[in-house]
Amino acid sequence: MKATLVYVVFPMLLLAGCASDSGIAPIAPGEYEVSRQAATGFSGIGDLPEEAYREANSFCSKQGKAVQVIKTTQSHPPYILGDYPRVDVQFSCVDAKPN
Repeated sequence: MKATLVYVVFPMLLLAGCASDSGIAPIAPGEYEVSRQAATGFSGIGDLPEEAYREANSFCSKQGKAVQVIKTTQSHPPYILGDYPRVDVQFSCVDAKPN
């Protein structure tokens, strides 16, 4: 019984603690998408939108531009059978307005 616990259950618990991060993906000329998904359905949406916006902002800032959000979608409960909390942000990078 202990061997099963160590070799099967424990690694599954470690993997379940990881959230999914898509990175920045081009979806059309000049348009991009970033996604965040929680590792389980217990956490809710939480900080996922903020994390996605932060990554989009960082991506555009490296180009000396600002983020223009085109569309944001979020999953809705119930979060079961792999349908975990998820946020998708579609955006483009536009010239930053001078101060």
